[in-house]
Amino acid sequence: MKNYHVYECMKCSHKWGTANENPLRCPKCHTSKWNSPPVPRMIRTESLKSRLKPEIREEVYDLYEDGKGCIEISNILHLSFGDVMDAIVIKYSGESVRI
Repeated sequence: MKNYHVYECMKCSHKWGTANENPLRCPKCHTSKWNSPPVPRMIRTESLKSRLKPEIREEVYDLYEDGKGCIEISNILHLSFGDVMDAIVIKYSGESVRI
């Protein structure tokens, strides 16, 4: 007679029983990392700072107020999307950002 094992997924907390001693996946969420503790998400501990010079930042704000999105602004000014997004998030915190 086979031994019956009960396992619990550390990702979705699903419990299941099986005769298999080494299950490959959780039958509910299908993760192969069912027996590994979840990795904590990184949380930004310092305040967001723009790396852009003030005059460039003003150009970003002007284009954003003219209705342009972050991707379009980064293409127009040849800046990284991340720098444009950071500047917009700082100025317009609490509002949804046009991508």
